[in-house]
Order: sequence, then C-alpha cells, then structure tokens
Amino acid sequence: MPSQTVAGTLINLWKLDMPWGFPRWQEITDIHHGLFPEDDRLLPKIGKTVVWTRRDAQDVHSFFEQYRPLLTDADRTKFVAQSRGAVLPGRSVWLKFVTKGWARWNIHSRIINQFNIHNIHPLKLMLAEDTITDWPSATLYLPEALEDIGVELFGPEALSPISDRLPSALRDCVRMLSQQTWLHIRKQVERSRKRIDVLEREALQLVCGWFLKFSTLITPNFLFEDLNQSSAAKDEVRKAIRVVGKWRDMAEILCTQDNLTKIDSIMLELNTKLESFGILQNPKNGGNRNSGTVIPLFLRKLSTHLRL
Repeated sequence: MPSQTVAGTLINLWKLDMPWGFPRWQEITDIHHGLFPEDDRLLPKIGKTVVWTRRDAQDVHSFFEQYRPLLTDADRTKFVAQSRGAVLPGRSVWLKFVTKGWARWNIHSRIINQFNIHNIHPLKLMLAEDTITDWPSATLYLPEALEDIGVELFGPEALSPISDRLPSALRDCVRMLSQQTWLHIRKQVERSRKRIDVLEREALQLVCGWFLKFSTLITPNFLFEDLNQSSAAKDEVRKAIRVVGKWRDMAEILCTQDNLTKIDSIMLELNTKLESFGILQNPKNGGNRNSGTVIPLFLRKLSTHLRL
C-alpha cells in the first residue's frame, strides 16, 4: 500500500473539489470558505498561529498547480517533500498549515477512535497475538473502517446516495489518511518499546539500589524519620517514584505477557525481601499479593515519612 503524505493527500482532495465544502469538515477545521476565497478576510487561519495572507494563498495555489500533473504517488510524495532545487514558497506555507492543522483538528484521534470502534487498532491486534514486534498489515484491516472514517471526517454527505459508500477517489484519499495514522501509531509504539527498556533499567537500579542501601539500616527499631536529615535521600526517593511510575505506565500500555511476567517476577522478588525486614506484610486471609502496587506503595511510604 503506497504511503502518501497527509499534505499530498489533502491536495488530492482539493483536485476533487473536496473536502472544504463538507459541513462536517468545516466544523472540524473552522474553515468555512475553502482554501482560496476571493475575500481576504475569509482566508484560512488556524487559531492565531497560522493566518494566511493573499500572497500565501497565491503561493499555495501555484504549488498545487505544479503538483496537479504528477501521475504517481512516488512523484507526488517526492514533490511535496522536496528540499532541493527550485524554491517554492507555497510548499513551506502549505506544510506548516497541514502540520498545525492536523494537530489542532485532532485528526489522528478521530481516526484512531474508528480503529477502536472497529477493533482494528494495530496495538490491540498485536496484543491479541501476544507481540509488539510483528506489525499488522494495514492492507488487511483498514478497508473494514474506511466508510466510517470518511463519515467521521467529512460527514454523511461524503457517501454516495446510491451505494451508501465513499466514491472510489474519495475512498482512496481516506485510505491514505488512515494509513498515515496507522504509521503514526507504529512510530509511537516503536518509541515506547525503546523507552520502556531504558525505564526498566533505571527503575530496577533505583529500587534495587534503595533495597541494598536500606538492607544495612532496616532493623526492628528502624525509623523512617531518621532519613529526614538527608536532602539527598529525598531527591533519590522523588526520582525513584517518578521513574517507577513511568515504567509501570508504559509497561501497562505495552502489556504483552512477557512484560507482565517480568514485572510480576521482579515485584514478587522485591516484595519477599521487603517482607523479610517487616516493612511489608503478607495479605490477610491468605489473599494474593498485588505485586504490581507494592513497590510504588513502599516508595510512597518513604515519601510520606520524608515529607516530600
């Protein structure tokens, strides 16, 4: 499946005289008079950060006209992203407009919501297979949701009154936009996978470091108040709370069985050691320990006594 950019796909829609006339799209973007109105007072703007002038509109229109005759997605993508050769002022104006608009209009979130409704969110599909590395094919799953994504973005007016489906050219544009959101999620997951390894190492070093430090101090007469004299101790607890929290949050997002097993194993081992010092007690009535919360609770107990 070719990966057309958002900026290029919106030009493709402009070539179809879409989508700026759809009431739903106008509601989302707050742009009610198209990209190139004759009245300067009606030129597009995105909040106060992007406000087009007549020259901006002329430059963008010229850029669109140079894009129009290109025949392949590869050529179109290269033209939109081109950083060498002739300087086209309309390119930078358009790219800034799309970047700011896509975030302000929450387009990724709107499309992801439809992924969830149709149970095709790529992360959910991977977790169902107990993996976060074998990325599912958008080609297989996106067609299930394209009509509803089109309606979410452009309203029911986007559907053909005869087939109740998106016209083929518009459907292809919706596919391209959805593909970009699919890729957006993939990048987020890949960043999270790298980040969770770093956070895990930091969390274990901090928590295990605290255990080793306290193993020589904790006795039946141990008082947390004794630590209040040390600002360094307070700083370490703050850092431990922050890192452990981030690690656990990300581990819960990427909750494959491997992650869950690793967390349970680590927490159970540390809990057992802490219980041996009488800091933590076994649950009453023989209940199972909630290994996922004990270490954060221990750190919070420290933070309370250290008056953080």
